[in-house]
Amino acid sequence: MNKLQPLVIALLVLGYVWGAFSAWSDLHGTGYAKDNASYYYATQALNAGENPYEPTALETLAQQDGFTSDVYPYLYPPPFLVGMTWARPLGYASTAALLFAIHHVCVLVFGAILRRWLGAPILLIAGVLATCTPLIHTARVGQVNAIVLMLIAFGLWRHRGTSIAMAAMIKMSPAILLGGWAIQRKWRPLWSAIIAAIVLTLGALVVVPFEVQK
Repeated sequence: MNKLQPLVIALLVLGYVWGAFSAWSDLHGTGYAKDNASYYYATQALNAGENPYEPTALETLAQQDGFTSDVYPYLYPPPFLVGMTWARPLGYASTAALLFAIHHVCVLVFGAILRRWLGAPILLIAGVLATCTPLIHTARVGQVNAIVLMLIAFGLWRHRGTSIAMAAMIKMSPAILLGGWAIQRKWRPLWSAIIAAIVLTLGALVVVPFEVQK
């Protein structure tokens, strides 16, 4: 098996790349707005002085760009909008391409974390990443789940509450993981996560007005 391992890994990498190309084609192959349109147009709506949590504001902007479907409502915490401010001067296509690239970088970093954290064999990691269909699907629909996954993995590996807080400020569900630290009486990462979440929320007031956050 040792002699075949490089070949198997190469085939798994090719399989992942093939899936990535398929995901890219699906992401841009129709006029239907994907999840990343919600992030992009929420950022643009905020920049225009409108409420990003108002679905019609996003839909109006998306229709101006030629989308034939409604944009998903923006349902994410305000600090995530701060993290998306880099998209303000960009068009939707450029933003989608960058998010797509960030997705795959985060997948690679996640694999490296598994290697360091669990000591998992490279062949096993390559097999998991190449055959985990949700990873390709999340790229296909323009989601940011790979970023959240990377932050969660790093936070649990290094007991970094700030990393879990950042993940929770993108998607709220990672906050559930704090219950595990509470049960284990790991107070330092637990409190650092809570403090980081508060700081990120207050810091977002610079970009996201209180009336919008409320």
